[in-house]
Amino acid sequence: MMERSEFIRECVIEASKELGYPVIKPEQVDIVLAFIEGRDVFAVLPTGFGKSLCYACLPVALDKILKKEVGHSIVVVVTPLLAIMKDQVATYLSKGLSSTYISGEITDSRIQSGVERGEYQLVFFTPEMIIINNRWKRVIQAEVYANRLKAFVIDEAHCVKKWGDTFRHVLKRIGEVRSLIPPAVRVMALTATATRSDRLAVSRAIGLRNPYVLMRCPTKPNLIYSVGSFKSVEETFRALADKLKVQSSKFPKTIIYGQSFGMCADIYIFLKYHLGSAFTIPEDAPDIPEFRLVDMFTSVTDSNHKSQILRLFKIDGNLRIVVATVAFGMGVDCPDVRQIVHVGLCDDISSYLQETGRAGRDGKTSMATLLKSRTYHPVDDEIKTYVSNMTLCRRDALFGNMDNYSSPISIVFKCMCCDICAHSCVCGYCKANLHSFLLFNN
Repeated sequence: MMERSEFIRECVIEASKELGYPVIKPEQVDIVLAFIEGRDVFAVLPTGFGKSLCYACLPVALDKILKKEVGHSIVVVVTPLLAIMKDQVATYLSKGLSSTYISGEITDSRIQSGVERGEYQLVFFTPEMIIINNRWKRVIQAEVYANRLKAFVIDEAHCVKKWGDTFRHVLKRIGEVRSLIPPAVRVMALTATATRSDRLAVSRAIGLRNPYVLMRCPTKPNLIYSVGSFKSVEETFRALADKLKVQSSKFPKTIIYGQSFGMCADIYIFLKYHLGSAFTIPEDAPDIPEFRLVDMFTSVTDSNHKSQILRLFKIDGNLRIVVATVAFGMGVDCPDVRQIVHVGLCDDISSYLQETGRAGRDGKTSMATLLKSRTYHPVDDEIKTYVSNMTLCRRDALFGNMDNYSSPISIVFKCMCCDICAHSCVCGYCKANLHSFLLFNN
């Protein structure tokens, strides 16, 4: 007779195949197995690893394990960004998983009633809807959820500490949800980046009980790190703009992060007017998102425009550069981003790793550049140390405080690790190859 753990494993693998994933990684299987067997879970998996499959396969796998023919299992996911919810719902609806989301902008009574009746296998909530909205607090305590809710998931769990301590205080109350759901329902927390101290702080805030912890250091051997200096928009980005003008739709996909709406607007306007008629493809095309080489994504961009940018950046089309604040990024599934440029310092190392991790998800050589400039917001001492460092390998400086990190011996040419390793190398390989990636040299 097949042992229960082996039976569960087979059900998980079958569920992932039904969702269109013929191969499920061992780490994903381990996470789901531990969860189904009754453990809370905290998992740190690199950007692009496939964190969402860890919860998306649960309704299907659990129905197989419980042999449910009616009244499917329900999984509730809390995530802080609307763009992530919309993207995930669209993805899993296309794979045959009944999914929806509840946010302040959802007014469709059919969706709301469907959630109340437990019609969806996967339901995403913003933190505000599930923590302070009485209607949805009552819903997850209702009989249908008492019987069929099988998992409570917190995606992008690093935001619980980072945003909960600053501008989105409701996230600090996420642990309250545990008192609303049945005691047998386990909690899963997922993120791409977390230092040891962050992981412990978030675990306490969420109220994880003796969690199964799986940590994979987010370092990517294909990502080259460098630090430069921001002078002026024109002086800093003229070389990039010239290259974009020549290469047009063949220019490598790039995200430029500005620390404010004003900085993003300045960069966007410079690129637009420097490109002139080459700003669109074809050159006589109207200035609308479908034809632009460059677009801008911030918190004030309207929701329809945001959706267009997300869709266009994923395909191999005209859009090559997105100038954005941190509003753009988490949950965006775009494997072929070749370059991430930060103008100014991030709040902390975890934020920088989260944002640079969006480059090179397909395993190809990509670049992460941080340009020093005057900073008008509080930043952590670790990020200040990172940009002022001139001797230590940048990868060691970034990941030294991460679980399971080892120095980049897996990189074929270690001098291609970062600008510091390249400048101290005498092999000649880096001198011939690295410069093509460094648009922003000191």
